[in-house]
Amino acid sequence: MSVLSGPNERYLCLAGTAFELEYLVRVVGPAIDALKAEFFQAHSATSPVIFHRKELFAAKRPFAELKIGDAHDRFNTKLLSLLSSLDFTLILVIIDKYAHTTRYDSPHHPYHYCMRAMLERYVGFLASSASTGDVLAEGRGRKEDTALCDAFAENVRVGSQWSSDAIRARLNSHTLGIATKTANSAGLQVADLVAHPCFRRALARHVQTEIPGGFSGQVAEAMKAKLRRSATGKVLGYGLKWLP
Repeated sequence: MSVLSGPNERYLCLAGTAFELEYLVRVVGPAIDALKAEFFQAHSATSPVIFHRKELFAAKRPFAELKIGDAHDRFNTKLLSLLSSLDFTLILVIIDKYAHTTRYDSPHHPYHYCMRAMLERYVGFLASSASTGDVLAEGRGRKEDTALCDAFAENVRVGSQWSSDAIRARLNSHTLGIATKTANSAGLQVADLVAHPCFRRALARHVQTEIPGGFSGQVAEAMKAKLRRSATGKVLGYGLKWLP
């Protein structure tokens, strides 16, 4: 399929959510699980349902209960309230794959290129608050995960915008963590839920078209305040990075 055939093929968006670990475990995870338990009978502590945006908003199994009466509207209201209330920092990296492949003779792998840009901004975020952290990505398959882990390790080893020493000083682990799609990772589920709405809003602003409305637009609007900013309040290049 041509990268020109539509925005979902031409562009790739990575969303990263940065949570304080104790808060993630003590507050975020239980709040998400409580929402699942309220709406989905299939959810349990030992066999949790996992929020994935596409299946969730299409009300596919195990989310078919959202088709009953006004359940979808009630769920959206509570989900939006929950996402708005959570304390985290959001970083978006978006690549125009067509521009990337036409600009360079030997272009970087788009996903790995976005990961590097994400890592640079995450390290900057940690440095700004004299903190350390870890990086966890959602698995996409054994081959893809191995390649991504290798690319991550190479960035840690040689550095990029930040020196290798600066990167290593901010990361508790110098290897990339991979979580399966069935892992009940609260941070990854939040990232999955907000990524596409935020991408659609960012793209509309980038190409100067109408900002999307509806529930997706409400999510994107709520996430504006969570985007990483510079000391002077600048988002572009900090909480939102366009590539190439």
